[in-house]
Amino acid sequence: MRLLLDQGIPYQQRIAGEDVGIIVLSAITNRMRDLEPLVPRVLEALRDLKRGQVIHVR
Repeated sequence: MRLLLDQGIPYQQRIAGEDVGIIVLSAITNRMRDLEPLVPRVLEALRDLKRGQVIHVR
């Protein structure tokens, strides 16, 4: 699993068929105070994430 802030990664790299799933975070800024509210949705995404899948959390 990879947790990323770079929203362009799914378009820059081939994800399908990889052994890793990716969660991409989207917040107003990359500061902790803006990312912290996403934590419950990240935990939910982790339960559902499969290999080669990209999940966007906003």
